[in-house]
This record gives sequence, structure tokens and C-alpha cells, in this order.
Amino acid sequence: MFLSRLVLLHLDAVLLGPRIAADSGHLPRHFHVRTVGADGEAVVCDLRVDDGLCEAADDRQLVAEVAIERLEPVGKLDDRDAVAFRAARWAQFAEAAERERALENNEGLAEYTGWALRGTTAEESRLAFARHLDNIDPATSFVRGFAYETGPAYGLLLDALMPGWTRKYKVTDDLAAFTGLKAGSVNPDAYGGAELRAAEERRDREQRERVARLRARLVDGPVLELPMTDANYGFDPNGVTALGEAGNAYEHLEVTAAWGKISVDGGARITGDFTAIVVAAADRAKLELKPGWKVVAGARQGDLRIVHE
Repeated sequence: MFLSRLVLLHLDAVLLGPRIAADSGHLPRHFHVRTVGADGEAVVCDLRVDDGLCEAADDRQLVAEVAIERLEPVGKLDDRDAVAFRAARWAQFAEAAERERALENNEGLAEYTGWALRGTTAEESRLAFARHLDNIDPATSFVRGFAYETGPAYGLLLDALMPGWTRKYKVTDDLAAFTGLKAGSVNPDAYGGAELRAAEERRDREQRERVARLRARLVDGPVLELPMTDANYGFDPNGVTALGEAGNAYEHLEVTAAWGKISVDGGARITGDFTAIVVAAADRAKLELKPGWKVVAGARQGDLRIVHE
């Protein structure tokens, strides 16, 4: 026997439907701020997959809500419920399935590898991960970060159910389906459904206010546009907001590139096509330009952009 927490995703989708907008913070592996290159393969795999996820996440929040249970090969009720909630969500939001599966098979399996190779026995690793899940702040958003919990959860479960499963698993497979567990019941009330509904409605209001503030500052208002070519940037993974076709907004963003560097705390935006970084024109004073670059007028009145002299 060992103790395991399986993350029950999609409960809110069953409860709330597609009208609830959710916090869509991007959570990189290990939840650290990291620097990435604008044209690197890993960035395309990470950010672009997540950007697609974000479109689904705008309409519903992925929620982590599970009970620690005793696991046997046939699976107990909570395991089957986890599979049931996952299936119910994908039935309601079919476009999310492939996006979520891709992220889980990418970053989720990488996170699982870290837990599986942590240098302890398999049982100790599973117990440690159960404690990790038990200590997660329930206010945390899992819209883009769910895979960093479900990847290790299902991976460690598969280690017990099906030793050697990693040699058979393919990139097109789904972790939950690979366990062979049969779906249980979809009963939101058993997992605090009313409380989750209230929390998600509150999160929806806060998200709408956040989006309106960031759009006013970084889309509708005067902005400074910076080329993304050869740029490296670091960001707070808990402070990312999707702005639809306008791209993603970051509460804090540090950028270095051929033109110089800038660090902003009041919000910055990376365009949807990943060609430009946009900050408020009021943040011009924070820009440190290298020789050979200058600030010129932008396309709209009050807008600015930088060009090479």
C-alpha cells in the first residue's frame, strides 16, 4: 500500500460551465522564474502549448481537490472519480483535451521524472509527493500548472500499477487512460462543490478586473514596443494573464536583448505572434538602450517604438 493524491481536474467545468473566466498564470517547471530565448525550440514547446491552453483556461479554472487514499491495483473510489472528472471535463470542452494532454506529456512527465529519480525508495517518493500535494495552497491557480501536479501523480501511480510503463508509453498516450482505471462517479458535492463554485465566481470577478486593467495599460493606452528578436526574458510564473488575441500580460517582466534591457513591475505584454514586447509608454524611463538604438514615434498617437539607427 502507499498513499497518493490524484488531482481531480475539471470539477469547476462540471459545476460552472463555460462562462467562468479563470486565472491563467503560467507555472514553469519547479515553479521558478526562468529565462527563455524568444526563438528556442523549448520555448515554442512550452509557451505556445500553454498559450493554446490559455484559450481554454479563460473559460474554466482547473481545480485541484482530492482526498488522500489507500491505493490498490484495482483502484479505489477517489482514483476512479479523478478519471471521471477528467472525462467529464473533456466531454464538455473537447478542444482542451489535446492541449492539456500535450502539456502533461511534456512538462508533466518531466516533473514526474524528478520525483521518480529523487534518490528515495518508490514508496517514500510517493509518500513525499502526497505530502507535497497536501501542502498546496488551495487558492493556487492550476489553469496552466495542473500538469506539474498530475504528471507526477499519475506517473507515480503507474509505477505501482504497471512497473516499466515508461518503456511502453507513447507521446500520443494519455496518462489517466494509461492507468486502465475505470471512471467512477461525477459528484461535485463530495468534493466541496458549493465552496468551489463560490471561489471560482470570485476568481472570475477578480480575473475580469485584472484583464480590464492590463488591457487599458498595455493594449488601449499609449505603449512602447520592443523587438522580440534574440530577446531573453524572465517572469513571475504566478503573474501571467491571458489577453486573448493581444497575447499574454506579465505583472513583472525582465528583458535583455540586442537593443538593451528593461525591467517592469506594472505590467508588460508579449504579443500573440511572439514578435514584440510591449510596455506602457510611461515605463520609457526604465529602458536602458545600447548604443545604436533610439526611441521613435509609434503607429498611434502617444505610442513609441525602438529602432536601430
